[in-house]
Amino acid sequence: MANKLYVDTLNEAELARLEARLRPGESSEVGFLGANESLKEVVYHDAETLRRLGVTHEQVANRLESIVSDKNGNHGFRVQEQTWRGGKDQAYDPFQTDIQTKTGNTRVERGSQEDPFQEEFSIPPYSSSDYTIINTKGESVSFPGLIIKLIRDYQFFEGKGISYRLDPEKAVKILSIKPGEKYDVQSKSSSTSQQKKPGIVYRGM
Repeated sequence: MANKLYVDTLNEAELARLEARLRPGESSEVGFLGANESLKEVVYHDAETLRRLGVTHEQVANRLESIVSDKNGNHGFRVQEQTWRGGKDQAYDPFQTDIQTKTGNTRVERGSQEDPFQEEFSIPPYSSSDYTIINTKGESVSFPGLIIKLIRDYQFFEGKGISYRLDPEKAVKILSIKPGEKYDVQSKSSSTSQQKKPGIVYRGM
């Protein structure tokens, strides 16, 4: 668990503004937090889950990033990636040599999902893609690329009623995240790029 949770650094006004941005229909149509959920309660509950498992938020974020950033499959998992930019669905399987791309006619120009925790518009790495990771037992876990930054920087797995939520206990089990083990990567997910805000973002559209 993080030494200090991000939500504990916020005053009441800051927390209220952040919760408003996370609600459905604000930063995205689907949202990041249910209409009646408390951000602190969600974060505290998930932090307790990780504490019980002996795993940290950083370990989970690093494990996710180490897998999705390595298209050569050195991690032993299969990875499926979907990205909506330019109207193409892309999927790669590290057990095959070629990236498979198919042209689609849905979700055209969906772009990337902004970081909802920042009042200034910012686009983190991986935020234009959703991933499914499949282990050797055939068990899978799906998540948006943005969640790597949400977990690492804000200790947030998304609200329990949100379809993009990553269940921390399921992630630890399927990705074989072990207490005390390092999954260090050359992280990109804590960086952001400032861009002109697009008319729409793909998430929930």
